[in-house]
Amino acid sequence: MGQCVFEKMFCKMCGVNFGSEAAHLSVEELIALPEKLRGLYKIAQTVSLANLRVLNDFDLGGLKDAMKVTDGALPEPKYVNP
Repeated sequence: MGQCVFEKMFCKMCGVNFGSEAAHLSVEELIALPEKLRGLYKIAQTVSLANLRVLNDFDLGGLKDAMKVTDGALPEPKYVNP
């Protein structure tokens, strides 16, 4: 769903995906998005997505109460890795 709203960030040394940021869309591209994606794009401007699995010795359990965990497999349409 958000493939055109977020851009993945990769480590320049090893190529590992460590997060995502809001895509840089022109006004024309933004207008062309369906309403649902325009809303997601607005939210994307205010958040940073991080792949916490890349941090050494990081205890994800310690953040259990401070973060919202979502199942990426639930939203439609299903994600297809390009």
